[in-house]
Amino acid sequence: MIYSSGNGLADVDDRWFTHSHPATVLGVTVRLDWRRLMGRFGPHWRVLMSHVILFGFIYPGERAAVPPEVMRELSGRLERESGRAPPDRRLCQDTLLSREQYLTDI
Repeated sequence: MIYSSGNGLADVDDRWFTHSHPATVLGVTVRLDWRRLMGRFGPHWRVLMSHVILFGFIYPGERAAVPPEVMRELSGRLERESGRAPPDRRLCQDTLLSREQYLTDI
């Protein structure tokens, strides 16, 4: 489910596994540490949020694989941010989801 983003935002390295916890997703045993994962995405938490939202859309029967507290945290961040003045409207934060999707904007 989680992999190195197109721009290398969250590289999968040894630390990824050192602090992980076993879980089962789509019948496959995986190792996740959601707190550390959210920390790895840092200010780019919207990218992680988009991944988990799309995961829930693509695999509706597996939505419970994402802990409710993770969704509440990410949703809370989005809610707190809404209504704030946007940063420079011309800003494009790079290709965080796709290597090519926003090339015309950057």
